[in-house]
Amino acid sequence: MPVQSLPVRDGSFHFRLLQQYLILLKNYPILTKSVTSGILSALGNLLSQYLEARKKAKHGGPVDVAGATRYAIFG
Repeated sequence: MPVQSLPVRDGSFHFRLLQQYLILLKNYPILTKSVTSGILSALGNLLSQYLEARKKAKHGGPVDVAGATRYAIFG
């Protein structure tokens, strides 16, 4: 017996964002997964750069934003 989902009315921003993501994932699965992967790759790259710079110099250091952008596009 198939289960039908009912629209949930929740005003929180995070919930609406998740609903929109799931709609995009259903309608455009490859594009949505590609964009999600690029964003997560770039965030991971930026975080690793920040942590490494912080580890080397106690004050932090410059972060290569262009490198993270390239990583997001090609990664």
